[in-house]
Amino acid sequence: MTEPTTRKTSYPVRSHQVAARSWEGHEAERRSALRRDAQREMSVNLSEGIALSRFLAEFAGSARRQ
Repeated sequence: MTEPTTRKTSYPVRSHQVAARSWEGHEAERRSALRRDAQREMSVNLSEGIALSRFLAEFAGSARRQ
């Protein structure tokens, strides 16, 4: 039997508590990603940034054409 994707809590959880935990988790992941990126060579980060910038420019340009 598979576990349900959502679980009931035995205590009431307020939406701001869920949002705070969600924010903390995302913030921890963001910091972890920044630390991993800091360990790589600058040229690798730069080339990935340029590739992402080109992709986004093409994507935005194709969305405007009609």
